[in-house]
Amino acid sequence: MKFYSIIKHLSVCVFLVLAFNTIAQINSYSPYSRYGLGDLNKNYFANNKALGGLSYGMTSPLNININNPATYSYYWLTNFEAGLTGTATQMNTSDGQTQVNALNQFSYLAFGMPLKANRWGLTFGAVPMSSIGYNFTSTDSLDVIGRIENSFDGSGGLNRFFLGSGFNFVIDTTNTLAFGFNFNYIFGDLFNRQRLVYKDVSNAYNTLQTERINVNDIGFDFGFQYKKDFRACSKKDSLKNCIERSDYSFAIGAYYGSQSNLNAKLTQLTRTYTGNTNFEAFKDTVHYVSEQKDTVKLPQTIGIGFTFQKKNHWLIGVDMQIQQWAATVFNQSILFQNSSRFAAGFEIIPVPKPDAGTSYLGLITYRIGAKYETGFLNINNTSITDFGINFGFGLPFRKTLSKLNLAFELGQRGTLENNLIQERYIKGTLGLTINDKWFNKRKYD
Repeated sequence: MKFYSIIKHLSVCVFLVLAFNTIAQINSYSPYSRYGLGDLNKNYFANNKALGGLSYGMTSPLNININNPATYSYYWLTNFEAGLTGTATQMNTSDGQTQVNALNQFSYLAFGMPLKANRWGLTFGAVPMSSIGYNFTSTDSLDVIGRIENSFDGSGGLNRFFLGSGFNFVIDTTNTLAFGFNFNYIFGDLFNRQRLVYKDVSNAYNTLQTERINVNDIGFDFGFQYKKDFRACSKKDSLKNCIERSDYSFAIGAYYGSQSNLNAKLTQLTRTYTGNTNFEAFKDTVHYVSEQKDTVKLPQTIGIGFTFQKKNHWLIGVDMQIQQWAATVFNQSILFQNSSRFAAGFEIIPVPKPDAGTSYLGLITYRIGAKYETGFLNINNTSITDFGINFGFGLPFRKTLSKLNLAFELGQRGTLENNLIQERYIKGTLGLTINDKWFNKRKYD
């Protein structure tokens, strides 16, 4: 146990260092991150990602599920979870151009602990909420002026610190109602820049426009879950008599995040200049606003899902989510649309009751899932949809309840229609889950 304790604390330190090292890095390479808050991070942990993002009806007390805080109530051990994600993206245009980018991103860091085992739990942590990262140029030509180059780039994003609690009520021996909430502190900077350059006019007054939106505010979200436990026959003899009964459960969960107007400060600066990029000689300030009070709107989010499982053996489930982006407005030339998300997943542990002779392969949790999103962007009368196939594994540590979770996603976002960009991506998430009685004083060494 001393060796396991050393590995446990060393792993936590390593993930903390890696997480904070990647927070400051560029976490997106997508032209679609130019719009709104940028690319939205769904905050699914590795075990959920491998199931297509299945989360609202999940009931495991050994995993942290921030997408339904009602599940915090099931803890009976202290949980630590951390994750890192790597993404490789191939961007294709309708005229045959291709660009490949790769990046690593901090995914999540969270602690969960029981305040009263199996009844009341507490969770806190940090996750990235959105990411901006784009850089592209378009060129037009006019008879008198010649070539006009319009370039756009952006960076930054929003992060979220959360503190949540969940509690449940046992109606009877087989029925449980659970409720939970997250208190969220949302902060970050969104940077956007646009440059207009007259390529064929000497000493022309080019234009550089920069924008920074600084967000600092709080918010809440809520979760609910109903769980039904029961026993049923899982094996019959040749005479159809039941010779083995197993534990099953059905759960339905719901999530609600209200529409929020986050306090923000807007800084904009537009200047003219002569010279080349990075060697500008600025001439006039056309427009300047410094830390003007502004708001950033988050959409109302409603989610519902269910799972059905044979305990410690297999699980199947479905989720649906709706976000009302049409009610949000940004200072941009496109309108947002309400978005929907659908996910389904299945997992299995081949040997639910292992013994000393069980091979390691029989202890692994095998997961598969899929997701489809209509997307909140509508550009050139075209929805930017997203579809992905997911799979992964839960690799248990011997003689503990802790796991190393791996999740992979193969997906496609966008389209080549109407001069848009199609993104094909591969994502891999490495997640560490440690379950232990961290805060109990040991009686013996």
